[in-house]
Amino acid sequence: MNNQKAYKQGLAAVSRFWEYNDFPAALTKIEEMRGTWPGNSHLWILWASAVQLQEDTAHSLDDAKRALQVACEFDKTSPAGPIELGYFLDTVEDDPAAGAESFAAGAALARQLLCEALIGQAKTLLQLGKREDSLACLLEFLQVADHETKSKRHKADWHFILSLPALRTHVEGLNGRFADRARELFEELLHTHSPVM
Repeated sequence: MNNQKAYKQGLAAVSRFWEYNDFPAALTKIEEMRGTWPGNSHLWILWASAVQLQEDTAHSLDDAKRALQVACEFDKTSPAGPIELGYFLDTVEDDPAAGAESFAAGAALARQLLCEALIGQAKTLLQLGKREDSLACLLEFLQVADHETKSKRHKADWHFILSLPALRTHVEGLNGRFADRARELFEELLHTHSPVM
């Protein structure tokens, strides 16, 4: 069996164990896979998650944290490691300052990947004669790139931004995987600072 096929089958087995909350079996399979692919950052992240989900394990939360740090070291271009480490720092270690720093690193990497993908998509769509779609990708790229340059927005701006009725309408109309979390966060921001809506 080739390495790619074995890797896919291993991940499928981990997913099945996870689905049935058999985290000890998932951990064993991940450890077996890490022996074959020791530099795979995704496996280090999965391992850290499996350790955290078990009641009785030979591994500590410090081991899980170190695994997330190793994942970040192995793949310095992926946002997954810093994001998972951010959740760990915030929820497990109750250190929101360190969590925020890790999330910021993950967000910066994610924006870089998104910019690269949008530029590539815009170029290929233009080659296909889809000018409007290409322009839409370019505009999205400009929004993401503009955020990078203005990431240290003036502190007073949030009062104005949160008070925009269009923002409330937009947040309330969100769909998809993160819609509920975004709405909850928006409401928390409103109640924390109470700008006039």
